[in-house]
Amino acid sequence: MGIIEGVGLGSPFTTAGAPTNGTTEVQTLTLSDVPASGAFTVKYDGYTTTSLAFDISAANMQVALRLLPSIGSGGCTVGLIGQVYTVTFAGNLAKLNLPLMTVPT
Repeated sequence: MGIIEGVGLGSPFTTAGAPTNGTTEVQTLTLSDVPASGAFTVKYDGYTTTSLAFDISAANMQVALRLLPSIGSGGCTVGLIGQVYTVTFAGNLAKLNLPLMTVPT
């Protein structure tokens, strides 16, 4: 199985920094070694997603993150290019300096 990196497992999550002048925070999750199977979870601000398949779509990742009470409906959008998920915070989380997501081991 390939490696699914996360904070504590590498350094795939990045932040745009503390938002200023209306900047909305963006964090990324990068899958390395193109995993062929397996699952992982994402933890954000004290809450953890259900088990996510190694090849989860951006739309389904967005649903899983929005189910977290710490993000909520409309709290983020998720894009996927190659092996990189881009999470853009929105709604009540827009224009805030937010904690990083992690991938628990």
